[in-house]
Amino acid sequence: MAKIDLSNTIKVFKTGVKKHSPEIMTGIGIAGMVTSTVLAVKSTPKALILIEEEKRRQNYKIINDAKENGY
Repeated sequence: MAKIDLSNTIKVFKTGVKKHSPEIMTGIGIAGMVTSTVLAVKSTPKALILIEEEKRRQNYKIINDAKENGY
């Protein structure tokens, strides 16, 4: 069984990372953009529900204030 030269493997890995760093960073950027889009799409329905609930609460408050003041 042959020994694996770990230091040589690390050197080759470092060289590969340095050589392909623009592609790696582009891939990370695209992955972040996709992740942000997915999370925004998942959160939109909940945000819309919360907005509607707040509108109803404000309308209810306005109606009650108007009734109390005789408008």
